[in-house]
Amino acid sequence: MARKRPAGKRKAALQTLILCQGTVTEPTYFAYMQRCWKSRAIKIKAHHETPLKLVQHAQRLARDEHYERVFIVVDEDDSRNELLPAIHQCQRASTKKCSFELITSHICFEVWLLAHAREVPSSASHRPLLARLVREAGLVDKQSPKHLHADFPYLLWQEAQKRIPVLETNSLGEHPATAVPVVLEALRAAQGATP
Repeated sequence: MARKRPAGKRKAALQTLILCQGTVTEPTYFAYMQRCWKSRAIKIKAHHETPLKLVQHAQRLARDEHYERVFIVVDEDDSRNELLPAIHQCQRASTKKCSFELITSHICFEVWLLAHAREVPSSASHRPLLARLVREAGLVDKQSPKHLHADFPYLLWQEAQKRIPVLETNSLGEHPATAVPVVLEALRAAQGATP
């Protein structure tokens, strides 16, 4: 007869939401990393809105679905004038029961993707140039550049982290910079196995 585990010994996984402003690239990236680490109790959703409306949407989801930690992934070049109000809203909404963390990439998520292959030049400060560099590095599908290439080097995330300044959550930065590694650390902390 199998022994029963004593009640109350297993710690429940923290319920985490990753809410992405981008509807293709970002959710695909985080979902792959979640599968690699077999991360538990993490949901990834996409909702294309301005940063402030995204924070408000995240607050509703957190209340209705009982999340304890919410990452809101946005690009700095989209609705830049809304980023400070969105940061302030995250700070006001955060409680002991639920934290809201704005994850920004300056200027966009592509800086993080490019860092998987090479240093991100400070001269690549607009989306079209970054998109071209990401495409030239073979990181996205040539026919459909919002889709990551089948051979995207996901597991080079630690090298990428060395190639780009890492921002704190709920902050803005200079180009190039990103807070994406904070989300990856949360995914890894909720893991079932290590890649």
